[in-house]
Amino acid sequence: MVMNHSLPTNFRSRYQAKNMNFPIRWSTTVLFAAFATLTFADPVKIIFDTDMGNDVDDALALAMLHSLQSRGESELLAVTITKNHEDVAPYVDVLNHFYGRGDIPIGITDGEVTPEKSRFTPIIHEQEGGNPIYPRSIDVGDLLPAAVDLLRETLANQKDQSVVIIQVGFSTNLAALMQT
Repeated sequence: MVMNHSLPTNFRSRYQAKNMNFPIRWSTTVLFAAFATLTFADPVKIIFDTDMGNDVDDALALAMLHSLQSRGESELLAVTITKNHEDVAPYVDVLNHFYGRGDIPIGITDGEVTPEKSRFTPIIHEQEGGNPIYPRSIDVGDLLPAAVDLLRETLANQKDQSVVIIQVGFSTNLAALMQT
């Protein structure tokens, strides 16, 4: 005689349903907590130190920072430049204006690391009807703050350890800041 040792079907389904609720509830709670953390986290405050113009990577990195700021994940406090060419600051200003943030301060280096002309920055000279095609508030030759001074001022106006400096290219400005 063969005995059937299986549990009644209603017992099995009640047991499975009860035990399935725990992982679902736990997963939902973890996901909710993760999204709540992301949603309510303060934006990361950033200073972008760049050798803009040597390659396209710097322009793309600045575009990414603006996108993160648009999503509320970061706040771009300043841009400091390590490339010593007159077109670079107006080019950075064009990018900032493109993203609606023409008020972001820009500091320039006085170093001689990379004074060569860029193949990307000449767009600042393009005109239509005598006016620049790309809006900006900085022109070639404008007096701008020294990168080291802007770094020091921006950091001094923030809480300790609340700012991330993203450095792309040469460390000229950061080395000069450390010497002050």
